[in-house]
Amino acid sequence: MIQIESRETGGFFKIISEDSALRNNAFGNVMKRFAEHMEGSVRQTFLDGGRPERWQPSKKKKGKTLIKRGRLMKVYSKSGKDYILLGSNLAYARIHQYGGTIEHPGANKRVMNFRKIKSGKNKRKTLFAKLKAGKNGYMRGTYGKQVNIQPYRINIPARPYLPEKELLSEDWDWLRNEINDFITKGK
Repeated sequence: MIQIESRETGGFFKIISEDSALRNNAFGNVMKRFAEHMEGSVRQTFLDGGRPERWQPSKKKKGKTLIKRGRLMKVYSKSGKDYILLGSNLAYARIHQYGGTIEHPGANKRVMNFRKIKSGKNKRKTLFAKLKAGKNGYMRGTYGKQVNIQPYRINIPARPYLPEKELLSEDWDWLRNEINDFITKGK
């Protein structure tokens, strides 16, 4: 008998077999192909806007939800003789998987720095200025705009892209076929 174990944290799947010959021989090649298959499955989840249930669309006007540069949809996989591990090393991956609230504390910042030009071809123009250390930490003749940013919250809905407790039916079918081929043909 062969079972699949998964963890609630998502992205971890292990094949459990009571047959010692299968367990000792391991499913290394099957698991490597399964990891590659699951990377493609995760990419397809992004392209479909969530699977099996569609994600809540983002508030941005154009583009697909959670796809800006494509970094989040590039998951990394690791496979062993009887397991695969899928995941992301991006700091914001977890909040998109499970949802949550980001609390921004607010700030009082000098955000734009300008300098009035007194001579030369740009005379009497105001240009952006790079800050240089000087007296008071600012370049002489510069001024900046102070901006108060009030504290705010960003609520991000859960948009699970890594499989959790259960695989999608097409991923189960793919894995069953691979295991059957492995058992019958020894590949």
